[in-house]
Amino acid sequence: MEKHKLKECGFEGCFYDDGVDGDKAVILTIVYSGGSFFCKHLAKWLNKNNIAVIGLTTFGAEGMRHGQERMSLNYVEAAAKWLRKKGYEKIGIMGLSFGATYALSAAARVPDISLVISLSGYELVFEGVENEGFSEWPAGHSAYTWNGKELPYQPYYLDRQSFMQTYRNAKKKYGEAMGRAVFEHSLSHTPAAECYIPVENICGRVVFIGCRPDTEWDTCNAAVRMKKRMLENGFKYPIDVIQYKRGTHLTLPEVIPCLTILSMMHSEGRKHRRQCQKVRIDIKNKIEKILTEW
Repeated sequence: MEKHKLKECGFEGCFYDDGVDGDKAVILTIVYSGGSFFCKHLAKWLNKNNIAVIGLTTFGAEGMRHGQERMSLNYVEAAAKWLRKKGYEKIGIMGLSFGATYALSAAARVPDISLVISLSGYELVFEGVENEGFSEWPAGHSAYTWNGKELPYQPYYLDRQSFMQTYRNAKKKYGEAMGRAVFEHSLSHTPAAECYIPVENICGRVVFIGCRPDTEWDTCNAAVRMKKRMLENGFKYPIDVIQYKRGTHLTLPEVIPCLTILSMMHSEGRKHRRQCQKVRIDIKNKIEKILTEW
């Protein structure tokens, strides 16, 4: 594993290439740290499939924002250039949740990206969030920037206290943290056209993976709308919309030891434990097939 600092090459993250002898590499935007437990296990799995990996750090490191707000998409551009110099011809990106919208937003601006795997992503750039411990609140800024400028974003239309109270009310009502309550409040105000991620500009295959019981946001219908917009704009690359009747927001492949326990934070994961595990196994198999075809 090689670690790379922002000052050295324009991005913060970890490079994993154990046993890889090929021309394919994937940038992971799964959680905020590229050296996380999640990234290490995903990298190990991808390396076994002859894919090199950069686990990208998107916030929280020295010289970066400390919350999920104003996260630079240029980190992906810098990582892709670095991989090109290493000799990788095919560069993809895979993200989860906010990291998936980050991946889609970056791929729409970085033509080197020829494969995008969006795990529980959404179609809009939302307002970013500040966080401290287990608390988070609206930042008053876009979640992402490009070339130093904030991207247009859909606000939450909630102040700090109301934002956190909405989460608390949802948890009290449903027995879990329902992020969807926050996003549905935001979407009660019609988003401006410029807040939508220009997915039609992506220069490669796009894979949308989601579960209908997702309690964070309506990722499944968002994927259908994105595919429709891409086709209407003459998108010439393959588009996969993979959706499941069971499963949680945690649409990661079954290669990380703690996923069953983590999925049980959601009622869906507790009630349908075996079905959720089968979904994650199927996600693993489908992604491996896509990576082979790529």
